[in-house]
Amino acid sequence: MCIFVVSCVEIIFEVANLTTKKLNHGVIRKKKSAGFKSKPDKIIKLAKPSQKDVLQLGSYYRQGRFSDVLSFAEVLLQKFQPTDLVYNYYGLALEAQGDLKKAIQSYRKAILIDPNFADGHHNLALSLKSIGNIGAAIDGYAKAISINPEHFIAHNNLGNALCSIGKLEEAIKSYSKAIKVNPNFSEAYFNMGNVFRSLDLPKKAIKNYRIAVKKKPNFVEAHNYLGITLNLVGEIRAGIKELEQATKLKPDYAEAHNNLGKAFYYIGRIGDSLQKYNEALFYKGNYAEAYCNRATLFLYMGRDQDSIKDYKTALKIKPNYSEAYFGLGNAWNLIGEENKALVNYNKAIQFNPNHLSSKYMVASLTGKAVFSAPKEYVRDLFDNFAGKFDNSLIGKLNYKAPTQLMHMFANAFGQQIEKFSMAVDLGCGTGLAGKAFRKYARFMVGIDLSKNMIEKARKKKIYDELIVEDFSKVLGQRIRVFDLFICIDVFIYFGDLSEIFKLLRNRSRSLSVLAFSTEHSDKRSFTLSRFGRFSHSKNYIHSLIKEYGFELVSFRTENLRKEGKKWVKGDFYLARRTKNNFCIDSAMVA
Repeated sequence: MCIFVVSCVEIIFEVANLTTKKLNHGVIRKKKSAGFKSKPDKIIKLAKPSQKDVLQLGSYYRQGRFSDVLSFAEVLLQKFQPTDLVYNYYGLALEAQGDLKKAIQSYRKAILIDPNFADGHHNLALSLKSIGNIGAAIDGYAKAISINPEHFIAHNNLGNALCSIGKLEEAIKSYSKAIKVNPNFSEAYFNMGNVFRSLDLPKKAIKNYRIAVKKKPNFVEAHNYLGITLNLVGEIRAGIKELEQATKLKPDYAEAHNNLGKAFYYIGRIGDSLQKYNEALFYKGNYAEAYCNRATLFLYMGRDQDSIKDYKTALKIKPNYSEAYFGLGNAWNLIGEENKALVNYNKAIQFNPNHLSSKYMVASLTGKAVFSAPKEYVRDLFDNFAGKFDNSLIGKLNYKAPTQLMHMFANAFGQQIEKFSMAVDLGCGTGLAGKAFRKYARFMVGIDLSKNMIEKARKKKIYDELIVEDFSKVLGQRIRVFDLFICIDVFIYFGDLSEIFKLLRNRSRSLSVLAFSTEHSDKRSFTLSRFGRFSHSKNYIHSLIKEYGFELVSFRTENLRKEGKKWVKGDFYLARRTKNNFCIDSAMVA
């Protein structure tokens, strides 16, 4: 789904430096000849332009009067001796008008006149980077810095060039040097924040964005990216505050409105989310990402046709937009148009061959053999859904599986058991199951792929330990034995459960209990539905329970949740490890 794809174009701040170099004026040369009285010779070099003339060029440039810069510079170049300063301003004006080729020529003339003109090397490097000549740009910035080691703008822009070719650690060093020279240079903090976000180090990114807005309170892009990153780590309310500040500073900032729409969607403020997407599209009518995000919102609201319309509009604007094709496939699939869904999932794969979620959905529609959902599909699904998860499941879908299984557990065991010493909630989500079973465990671990789900669970203070990871990896690598396993609505993302049951056996002890649910199936061992969820037959689950050293304690089939107006049936199981049947197969020590 495209709802939580960061829709803003990545911004880096590259700063052009206007020259403040002191002017030296030309003089009339005289030559002396032995035996003759000195006489004025003819002028062999024109005078340089006055300081007033060059300052006038700078004034025109700062006012955005680029045509006036060009015309006045041409007059000065004809009337006076050419100087590095005039060529520099001439290049800056040409660059501002988009004529990079001539701008580069002008900067080259400037540094030909004065090879030690640091700003000329810097501005030449900026233009070279703009035409994609990154290597030459890096050399140019390095030359400017070698001439003037305190050229903090060149350090910053060298960092940007290094960042553009993936040399992120070197980029951080350049930004740090810029900050060392000028501790108040907010743009370098912002750019360093972007690098840390790219490295998936959100806390460091947030730290740098905060410094950027502290140094420069009206730094609108820094407020926007700070808001995005706070949202990523689950600090939604703080993120919303920053995004709202961005739109306050710049009311027509479409990207910030779009990001606010995503944040409001995440926490279930559906009306506010729709309003913000509308505002984003009002200010930027060709904003494909905002159309895609609004389409996902419409799909959640049950406005299927509006959703399809917006996805199609996004694709008209951005024909290679794989996330919009995936979303459109979901919309068609939801209303039963399986062939149209398949076409769009395949389109998503065409433009992004690594789009695993689309490949998975193609398999679910075509019956292609697949044994589990891709981790990326599950993680993204729940990262995007975490904020609305509890309300949606309990409110919209009438979901009661955790309490259903807990009551079944209480009825089966009654007062026969003491608290389990070590319980684990596999695929714990926001903690619905953990809350239901907490009273039966002295120590409880929650494991989930989705960091956003884990953050929601953490705030509820249910678990003693929370782990963001694939639970099968945790069970496979840690020497830890549990006596209660809870696994509700997790097996729907796995077809073949044999490896999971093997892990459960290896991490259990005699009389350990399994409490889990599956979607009900009367067919073969397991079946993948067109919605991308697996259902499992009772016979298949019974065979696994027996094969891996457990015995069935209790079983029942009940309504699991609503899907549209119909109920989805679920199977609820309690199984117990048989006595004196304890072994661990080649466990790896983490």
